[in-house]
Amino acid sequence: GNLRQARLRRAVDRCKGLAFKCGERSRQLYESQVFQGTMLTMLLGALFLPDAWIIMDKVSDSELDMFLFVILGGFIVELVVQVIAFRRAYVCTFFFFMDIIGACSLILDISTFRNMSEGEPGGSGGVGGNAVIMRAARAAKLGARAGRFTKLVKLLRFFLPQY
Repeated sequence: GNLRQARLRRAVDRCKGLAFKCGERSRQLYESQVFQGTMLTMLLGALFLPDAWIIMDKVSDSELDMFLFVILGGFIVELVVQVIAFRRAYVCTFFFFMDIIGACSLILDISTFRNMSEGEPGGSGGVGGNAVIMRAARAAKLGARAGRFTKLVKLLRFFLPQY
């Protein structure tokens, strides 16, 4: 009875201590200039790389897809770090949902998924010529890009002087 309760209490205390340490380390990571600089670089890549790829008239999208997968991974890592570091202040806030939408919107820029949604050869199960669905997908992509700009504003506060 009492021995079991004491062991359980010690285990709970160890878990609380571990959670506190993870939260502290996540806060330190998130607030570091290196992490913020990396995330700003990834954000700028997510915003401008797909359009730059079109302007450069690249034949293959495989390199772009590789960059976008790395950026998507970075966005997911940032999301997890913020959830661990700022659980009560971040989860279910405007920025939380905009970060999720921004990360998910990268999928629309990856050629494999874009080809599936546009019904191009090589993409199975596409929607074909349904113009309404295509316009809605493009509008969602533009809206998600606007959501990434909110992330840019949030990141810039680390680099601009505070008054």
